Amino acid sequence: MCWDLSNTLSALGIFVSIVSIGVALHIYNGWTKQKQKELAANCAEIIMEKIGSLRQDILKAQDEATVDDPFISNIEIAKGDIEYYQSKLKKLSENINENNENLAHENLSYEQYINALSKLITVLQTDPNSISKKKTTNDIIWCTKNLFYQLADISLYIWK
Repeated sequence: MCWDLSNTLSALGIFVSIVSIGVALHIYNGWTKQKQKELAANCAEIIMEKIGSLRQDILKAQDEATVDDPFISNIEIAKGDIEYYQSKLKKLSENINENNENLAHENLSYEQYINALSKLITVLQTDPNSISKKKTTNDIIWCTKNLFYQLADISLYIWK
């Protein structure tokens, strides 16, 4: 069998095709990782917005000593929303961590925050006037601040 120019060009065409597929897969993997980081950052920012808004509502209610059933219902709804986005963030962080990247989701003080929020809801359902006592809201305010700073790190993870 004689090796001629047409065989060389065919081999070169196959090689170029294989290289282009490899480059496309490499770009796709990088793009997918970046999108996962963006989604995790977005979830973290949504949670930050929700806990910040809830903190403002609680402080306003504490200052004005105004707690009623719709206020307590709004806290419960906000808690559900936060739990929903937190579960999305957890799934995204598990995907990112499978790619050997470190997203410090497991170090979040999320459980403390939800427990403090549940405790506040229970206390307010029992005695709505207790909102004016600083002791009633101390735990949730502290947990909000702590979780907020941790989520801020995740929201900046997109740039790491």
